[in-house]
Amino acid sequence: MTRTLSAPPQTESKGRASVRGVVGRVLIGLLILSAVFAITYVLARPWISTWGATKAEATRTLPGDELVLDPTSTSTLAVTIDAPPERVWRWLVQMGVRRGGFYNYLLVENTLMRIGVHNADGIHPEWQEIEVGDHFWFTPKDYPGPRQGPEVVDIQKNRALILCEGKSAKDCPGTWQFALSEHNHGSTRLLFRDTGSSFADLVLEPGFVVMNRGMLLGTEQKAEGAPSEHSHIERVSLACVVAAALGLVAMLFSRRRWPWTLIVASVGTCLATLVFLVFYPSVAYGLLLALAVLGALVWTYWPQRTQLATGR
Repeated sequence: MTRTLSAPPQTESKGRASVRGVVGRVLIGLLILSAVFAITYVLARPWISTWGATKAEATRTLPGDELVLDPTSTSTLAVTIDAPPERVWRWLVQMGVRRGGFYNYLLVENTLMRIGVHNADGIHPEWQEIEVGDHFWFTPKDYPGPRQGPEVVDIQKNRALILCEGKSAKDCPGTWQFALSEHNHGSTRLLFRDTGSSFADLVLEPGFVVMNRGMLLGTEQKAEGAPSEHSHIERVSLACVVAAALGLVAMLFSRRRWPWTLIVASVGTCLATLVFLVFYPSVAYGLLLALAVLGALVWTYWPQRTQLATGR
């Protein structure tokens, strides 16, 4: 007669306790990360939400400001493009899903959100004529749920393009406002203001700022016809931040000591991200900053060092 062996009850209970412990540590770690991120963003919001814009530009009145009188969330971003306003305008008016795209991060749009965006590589004449009431769709027709995308409510050719993120200009909960002006030596100063009037807009503002900034940088690259210095640094900076963030996530599943190390590493990663997003350091400085965060993680969690510290 064959006897079936089962794991001792004590081993099973230890296994369940170990799983609960890991889950608990991950949840606590996520709370710590969220708190550090929220505090960092609140403190740095004046610089992040006005990326690229001067103080005068951030506070000036733009066409479309009258549509949302008391917004809960407002960001004003700016970039100087080495191309005349007429050329920049042609790239702006063809934006939208199943049109020219948003010249943004396709990894986010197509891999995470699965929208199916394709960024145009040139000017398409069939997309140049826009009218009040047209939409810059965020989602395709076959995307789950109601189709999303701001509606064009005002057109001032080569000067301003105003869109409402609602059903009509009379009931506008949020705006997209593009303002173009001639700059030195035939270049264009492009300002973009994004407003919202709900609590969700305020909570989601960090993500909106990152994507909107990516849209401005993509427009700059398209209008200039070649990758700009910004775009090169952007790729390296994002890679460094992702590397540091992955090291931070790996820490959540470690049984080594924290939360103080986790808090320090979280602050380091947030600061590294802020430097990339706000100040655009050189590639070398960005790499050093990310390596410093990763180095701190390795130094703390290196197995031999931990064994010596615990006497094992």
